[in-house]
Order: sequence, then structure tokens, then C-alpha cells
Amino acid sequence: MGLQPREIAESTGNWIKQNKTFTAIITAFAVSQAYILTQIWTHPLIWDTSIYWGMGKALFSGNQIGLWEQFRPPMLPIILGTLWKLGMPAEGFTRLMAVLFSTAGLTGIYLMAKDLYTKKVAAYTVGIIAASITFAYYTNMLLTGIPASFLVFTSIYLATKKKHLSAGIIGGLAFLTRFPAALVGPAAVLYIAYTYRNEIQQMLVQASKYTAGFFAVAIPYMAANHYFYSSALQPFIRGFSIPASTQSTYLYGVFYMFNGIKASIFLALLPVGLYMILKYREKKYYGFTAALTLLYGFFTYFPRKEVRFILLFLPLMAIVSARGLEEVVERVQHEKITSERKNMLVAAVFVVIILFAGFQVYQQKQWVNQNQVDFYRAHSNLTGSVAANDAQIMPYGDFKYLAMPPLSLEAHYEMAQEEADYFSINTCAWYCFPGDEECKQRIENYEENVSENYANVYQDHGEQCQYDIYRVN
Repeated sequence: MGLQPREIAESTGNWIKQNKTFTAIITAFAVSQAYILTQIWTHPLIWDTSIYWGMGKALFSGNQIGLWEQFRPPMLPIILGTLWKLGMPAEGFTRLMAVLFSTAGLTGIYLMAKDLYTKKVAAYTVGIIAASITFAYYTNMLLTGIPASFLVFTSIYLATKKKHLSAGIIGGLAFLTRFPAALVGPAAVLYIAYTYRNEIQQMLVQASKYTAGFFAVAIPYMAANHYFYSSALQPFIRGFSIPASTQSTYLYGVFYMFNGIKASIFLALLPVGLYMILKYREKKYYGFTAALTLLYGFFTYFPRKEVRFILLFLPLMAIVSARGLEEVVERVQHEKITSERKNMLVAAVFVVIILFAGFQVYQQKQWVNQNQVDFYRAHSNLTGSVAANDAQIMPYGDFKYLAMPPLSLEAHYEMAQEEADYFSINTCAWYCFPGDEECKQRIENYEENVSENYANVYQDHGEQCQYDIYRVN
């Protein structure tokens, strides 16, 4: 006989009482994100999320609808393509799913960290992540960084628990969610090698289990790449070469540390946590520190720098910083301040920062360009092929998307004239490198040629942007 409603309520109440700090933190995070959702529910999805929607449609339609970009990982397209086949609305439901992913991921991190360490470290880890303005900002966008970071964390947790085959499978899923997450594999193997350093045979067996699990997930995808592109590594090469072509500031290796602290001041305690881990040889942290070292090192060396890249290893930074925060809190000694009161105070600080971060995100996201929204919605009834320069139209209609990149606009225009049923132009969606006058001239010539040769069926010329849809024939 199953649990009765009263027993479930009592059990839940007891768990909440025993995990007060975490409950306060996760409630504040969920409430703030839920409020943000109510304000941006129908806002257009950002460029990358829209492309993942297009990829999902392409995957589930045999490339007859949407767009497939080979350099992007397949996990989000699989998820969003499934939602599309189920008839789920794109804008609001995608954001809701993203928030649920983040909330569930934070809960999972708490449970895993509590299993390995203490409730304090677990709650502090979640608090540091949730209090980060970067995490709060991207939580409702459904990009690859946040779900991949949870999978990386889970893979290392399972390796620490010596469940190496399962750890490898989860590591493979992390890789298919965001390609650089593949570095969790070498990190886990290094940790396994250290754990069994005195048992060579066991070291090889356990490392092989992790590797087998990882490649059981990765090899089918790589085989598909070889079949379609004649190269198993083609998506990874393209995926790294495109962002690497735009070099950013290095800040001498502290770019992500500097911006991480700006987003969450508690990350300043990472050196303290690392010192305590090494000083007391706290081996259960070694897998996480190995993964953090490899991922931080990769993104530091990688020419392109974006603050959002920190999301992939933010939970790893957070758990080391949480160890530092635990040490600092324990060293605060006062006869009137009990351990319970210290925890309540820390929880209160986290809650205030989380709510403030949520308010900041709300302030940044509440405005929407209604002209742009109307333009996107005008694509909902289009069929066939649409040649466009704005990927954000893809969630709105079931048509094949023909990208019109400005750097090769003439060639793509020539091909689109043979295939396109519509041309869609958002003048604010073009991009040219600063000072590239040839690029600007190509765009001007393209817009003029399209307007002269095709019938305009939608027109909205605002103060800053112009939106047009032209029908072929």
C-alpha cells in the first residue's frame, strides 16, 4: 500500500525542516524566475534557442522544415524537436522548460553534494550558483551551458561514487549537449587513475568502464557524422573554428574568475576552498577540481571570450567556493551566534541576493519590441522555403529556413532565387565587422534587388528597424 496524502505531507514537511537553508534558497530562486516568466512569456526566443528549434524541426522532418547547423550539438534539437512534434508552443513553453531544468538541476546538485559532503556545503553550492546574476539571466533561455553543466557535475559525482559506467554515459550526454563538456571525460579518468593509483589492474578496468559508457553515447553520433559529412569530427571542427575566429581579451587567464566574482561575489572564496581541499587532502573534491581545471583552462586558452561560457563550469567553481565559505562561517565564533543562527544568516543573504538578481533580470528583460514580435508572427502561416537573415523567425512557422549570411550573401542569394518561396528581411539582424564597407554594400544591393523583383506582402518600417516579407511569384 502506497503512502497516504497525510503521510506524504508529513514526510515533505520533515524534509523541509531538515533542509531549511536549501529550501529557502530554492524557493527564492523559483519564485523570482516564475515572476520573470509571467512578464516575458510571449517574448521572442533569442537567436541560438531559435536555431535549436529550427534544428529540432529539421531533425524530425527529414530536413524538409527548419535548418540544420552541423556545428551545433544535437541534444537540445532532439528535445525541442520532440516538443514540436507534440505540438507544444515555442516561446513560453521553452522558457518554462528552461526554468524547470535549472530548478531541477540545482536540486540535484544539492542532493549529490549533501551525499558526498555536508548539508552546509550542499546548500552553499546551490546558493552560490543561484545567486549568480549570469545564471539568473540565462536560466530562462534554454541554451546548452546550464543543462550541460548539471550533466558534467553528475558525471563527476557518479565517478566519485565509483559508478563508473553510469558516470561515462552521463559524461557522453554532457558532450552531446555542449561539445567542450567532453573534457569531463579526461577529468573523470584522471580522478579514477588517482583513486586506483596503487591498483593498476583496477585502474584500467574502472577507467575502461567510464570510457565505454562515454563512447556508447558518443560513437553513434560520430558515426552519423561520418555518414553524412564523411568526417566523424566535422561538427566539432566547425563548432570550434567559428567562435575561435573572433578573438577576445584574455585578461591574463583571470577573465572567467574576474567576471564570475562580478556575477557572484561568493566565488571570491574559491582560492580559500581550494586551499582547504589540498591542505586536508579532501579526496572527494578531487574529481570536481580536475574537471574545473580542464574546463577553466580550455576556455581561458580558447580565443573567444564570453561571460556566458562560465555557465558550463559554474557549479564546479561553486562547490569549491562553498568549501571556502563553510570554512569562513565556521571560523566566525561568538557566544550568541549558534551554528543554526549562522546558517539562517547565510541563507538570508543568499535569498536577498537571489531576489535582487531576479529583479535585475526582470528590469533588463521586461521591454519587448512589439514591431519585431508582429514581424515574427507574420511568418506563422508561411510554407515552403523562406530565405531570411533572422533566425528568430523559425519557432513561429513550419517552413524550410534558407540562411542569408552577409559574408557570402551574393552566392546564397543566387541559390535562394531558385528555391525560396519568400524573402524575409529584418534590417536590424544584419551583421558586418566594423569598417567592412563591402559587407554593407552587399546588403544594400541585396535589399534593393529583392524589393525590385518580388511582391511585398508584409511591411513594417519602424524608427530603427525595417521588417519586410516578399513573396516569390
